[in-house]
Formats: sequence, C-alpha cells, structure tokens
Amino acid sequence: MISVGIVGASGYTGLELCRLLLNHSQVNITHVFAHSHVGKTVSDLFPQFGSLLDLEYLSFNPEQPPAVDVLFLAVPHTQSHSYMSTLVANSGQTKIIDLSADFRLFDAELYQHYYNTSHRSESLLSDFVYGIPELFGEQLETTRLCANPGCYATAAILSLYPLVKEGIISGSIICDAKSGVSGAGRGAKLSSLYCEVNNNFGAYGTATHRHTAEIESVTGASVLFSPHLVPMNRGILATSYASYNGDISHGQIIDIYRSYYKGQPFMVIDEKDRSPQTKWVAGTNNCWLSVILVPEKQQLVLFSAIDNVVKGAAGQAIQNFNIMVGLDSDSGLQALPLYL
Repeated sequence: MISVGIVGASGYTGLELCRLLLNHSQVNITHVFAHSHVGKTVSDLFPQFGSLLDLEYLSFNPEQPPAVDVLFLAVPHTQSHSYMSTLVANSGQTKIIDLSADFRLFDAELYQHYYNTSHRSESLLSDFVYGIPELFGEQLETTRLCANPGCYATAAILSLYPLVKEGIISGSIICDAKSGVSGAGRGAKLSSLYCEVNNNFGAYGTATHRHTAEIESVTGASVLFSPHLVPMNRGILATSYASYNGDISHGQIIDIYRSYYKGQPFMVIDEKDRSPQTKWVAGTNNCWLSVILVPEKQQLVLFSAIDNVVKGAAGQAIQNFNIMVGLDSDSGLQALPLYL
C-alpha cells in the first residue's frame, strides 16, 4: 500500500481527495491536516466518511513532515511557496503534489504579477512538472514534484493545445468559461453566499483572471479569458472561439484530437458537432471535447467540459499521483457521471 498525507483535508478539494483515495485499492491515507480543526476527527466533521476515515486532524509542520510516500497539498494559493524549500529539504523521497497555484508558473515575475506576492521558493520552480498527464505524462513518470493545474486552465488547455501546436488556429483566442460555485473554495465569502449566487449569473476577472497565465504559458497562444460563475455546485464548460487557417474539416480536427490523446482514458472526443453538458462529466475525471466548425466565417468553436473538483483538482491530482508512483493512470478513478 502507498501511504499518503493530505494537507488541507477539510476544504472542498481536500475532501474530494479523501473520497476518491478511499476508493483507491493501492492507497492508505495515514495523515490528514487542517489547522482550523486540530484534534477533531474527519468523521466528527464529515459523518459521511464514518469509520472509513476516522483519523484526527493534525497541524502541519513543513519542518517535520509526515513519513509518507506521497503528500498532497490542498492549500490556498500563496501559502506553499513560503515553506516549500523547507518541506522539500525535510521530506526525504516523499513525492509532493501541490494543488495550489504556487508552482504552476515557471516565471517568478509572472507569478508576482498575477498573485501580487514575491515567490519565496523561486529556485524550485523549474523542478516542478505541470500536471496535465495527457500532455506531460513522461515528465511525471520521473518527477518528485508536481504542480496540479488550475481548473479553468485544465479545461481550456486540453481543448486548445493540439490545435495551436498543429497551426490550425490563427490569431488570438477568446475563451469563455462557466464554473460551479465550489471553484471558489469552502471559505466564507460574500460572493459565494446563497442569496448572492442563486438566480444569478455573471462574469468576473475578465482579461485578468490568474488562469490566463497558465493557459497562455502552456499553449503559447494569446488568449482573452473571461470566466463566469454559475449557480450550481460543480462543473466547468469552457467555450473557446478562434479563427482557423486554410481548409480543414470537422473530421480532421477530431482526428487531431484523437492523435494527441490516443490511449488517454479520460479524454472523450465527441464526433458530433454539439456542446457537451457538465452533467455528462460530473463526478468523473473525464474531459469531454467537441467542436463546431463555422466555415462561412472561418471560425472554430471549441467546447471542453470537466468537473472542476475532480478533473479540475482532486481527480487530476490522483491521476498525476498514479503516474508518479508507477500505477495505471486511471487507478481509483473509474466512475460514471453523477447525472443528478
């Protein structure tokens, strides 16, 4: 059994890690950390876990990390960079998967621009592998350090990357993405209150959202990104609009996707010219891609649907974990969508 610890095991992403890892036949959760719940057990706060996860929450100390095979950091942004150098130095051969944004950008100046703070572990930035397994699986096989991508970034990159790299897309791209409220985290925020979200719909962070940096860094494209908040629990639908070069058919674009994602168990390449729905992927680690060609305007509309808490966070982290420890990438992640 592979021993794992979870830092931040009381937030939405941490809880999803717990739920998914409890169904993983090769994993034993040995340590859970949550500074605001020290001394309480997981099942005290979240009875749904019952005796399956009756561990006591501990206070995390990067100078004395747990002796585990893999440590997941499901912590808020701008935290882990302050102690990562200490953690790496004191954790032996423990593999570390950071689900925060602190090591997703390999340029410290870019990180400071988007997160308004100086990076305190800059020397480690190049040691982290950006954890999109469908694109960087080989690097994940040999790394000890993984930066789990952002939820919006995951959805956008998986739809855009193959077509940008093949030179199909010309010029700038507009990406319009909608997310459920769980993407804002479990902390109390005015914008996440029921009466603020229910029966409401709006954009935020247009052209300034932090995931823009991830999308542009990985794809190499210029992207105008505008996220929106939708009154639902989970799910992301990213819709990207772009002009394309030359003559190309719908079938040729599908073939490009198939070529790039051959053998990838979580990539659903839809042959039909339709938009996927978030219900089609809810509760799964799947990414559902489809495309609509508009030849009279020489434009593409690309759709990408994921569950923001699974493929956009905990599920992708476990997929990365599987590759890093030498397991099949879909271990513990086979699931049908939660349509209701």
